Amino acid sequence: MTTTLGVRTAAPRVRDVLAVGRPAFWVVSIVPYYVGILLATRRLVPPLEDWPRLIVGAVVMGPLVWLAVLAINDAYDLRATG
Repeated sequence: MTTTLGVRTAAPRVRDVLAVGRPAFWVVSIVPYYVGILLATRRLVPPLEDWPRLIVGAVVMGPLVWLAVLAINDAYDLRATG
């Protein structure tokens, strides 16, 4: 008797993570983040030497924060409706 297991590739996992993270919400955090940068630097475009740090901050404030928030929200919603 032979058992075959389906192997998931990385593409469906990325799609699943994006579905939970809902990229449309990321802008909600990026806009206030940029306004904070604008107020802190008093420049419309920050100096180039600050860009690597600002990009890391944008990744944290956008995708990572919303992925965590929405994953927890979905987990509670599943428990409430199940």
